[in-house]
Amino acid sequence: MDIPTLKITRSDLNERNEYAGATDVSDYAGHIEIDADLGRVRFTGSIVAKGRIRALAGSGIKAGLGIEAGLDIEAGSGIEAGSGIEAGSGIKAGDGIKAGWGIKAGDGIKAGWGIKAGDGIKAGWGIKAGLDIEAGSGIEAGSGIKAGDGIKAGWGIKAGDGIEAGSGIEAGLDIEAGDGIKAGWGIKAGDGIEAGSGIEAGLDIEAGSGIEAGSGIKAGDGIKAGWGIKAGDGIKAGLGIKAGLDIEAGSGIEAGSGIKAGDGIKAGWGIKAGDGIEAGSGIEAGLDIEAGSGIEAGSGIEAGDGIKAGWGIKAGDGIEAGWGIKAGDGIEAGLGIEAGLDIEAGSGIEAGSGIKAGDGIKAGWGIKAGLSIASKWISVRLRIFAGLCSWKLLPPDEMEIRAEIRSGTISFGTHIPPTSDETKSAAED
Repeated sequence: MDIPTLKITRSDLNERNEYAGATDVSDYAGHIEIDADLGRVRFTGSIVAKGRIRALAGSGIKAGLGIEAGLDIEAGSGIEAGSGIEAGSGIKAGDGIKAGWGIKAGDGIKAGWGIKAGDGIKAGWGIKAGLDIEAGSGIEAGSGIKAGDGIKAGWGIKAGDGIEAGSGIEAGLDIEAGDGIKAGWGIKAGDGIEAGSGIEAGLDIEAGSGIEAGSGIKAGDGIKAGWGIKAGDGIKAGLGIKAGLDIEAGSGIEAGSGIKAGDGIKAGWGIKAGDGIEAGSGIEAGLDIEAGSGIEAGSGIEAGDGIKAGWGIKAGDGIEAGWGIKAGDGIEAGLGIEAGLDIEAGSGIEAGSGIKAGDGIKAGWGIKAGLSIASKWISVRLRIFAGLCSWKLLPPDEMEIRAEIRSGTISFGTHIPPTSDETKSAAED
């Protein structure tokens, strides 16, 4: 059966460009088509069609109440409704789309300019706007969301694919994407931010709870989360990185200023900060750990390669590095300190248990160890103490200082000088 089409022409409009035709358009059992070049055609009430509603090039739709179609809603210029806009399939406008209430489409929503709704925006497929996308409550799309300018929602933003904005992205609740999230400016969520692939922002990334990405996280400025930050790949910020809980990256973590976590920090590759690195529990890196100022951890610090700090290094438990450990100030560990190469501190070195270095140990002040000290050589300005453990009586072999003493005074512990072969090997190194 053929579906009837109501064609609205200039003769159906009054002097205010309002529809004044004889046919009722508040519940039309067919298609409605508005002729071209009529400007914004006004409807004082609702415009509802069982089929599609289409305004040809140069014509728009404005309704005092709602706009609803069983199929598409399309206009050559803008679409505007005092209440809601709903289509069984897609909504498309050459200019903007605006609704006092919500906007809902079974397929996609597309506007040459902006999309704005007093309530939510929901599309079975994608949402795309040349300018802003703004909703009083949530924004949800079965596939991607893309705006030439910003995206803002009073509640959450959710997309089956990616979310992209020329400027900022902001949500009162969660931001969630099946693929990546990208913003020319900042990304801010009252709750969490989650992406199937990467998250990238020209400015800050901030979440009230956690931030999680299937691949990398990158911000031109800082990254901040009330809970944890987790990335399948690297995390990089032009300024600082701060999390209430853990920070974890599949590859490296890098910040222009400081890195701070309420719990642990873990990276598959290296960790680098222009300022300090601080963790409530442990710090662990597959490669180097480097900080412009201090490094501090509530429990242990472990690096596959070296550890370097412009100021001091402090750990509640042990400190371990595959290569060397170097600090501009002191090094302090609740348990042991171990390095594959040198250990060097601008001031003192102190460990709750033993200290072991593959090469030498150098300190601007002295060295104090709860158990033995072992290295090729030791050079300090002041005194050396080994076996100061207060939690058990030590046997003699746990109070030894096994190294060539190049400078410094042994005040406690038994010195075991290296053999001639060990001395020769150290000199060659």
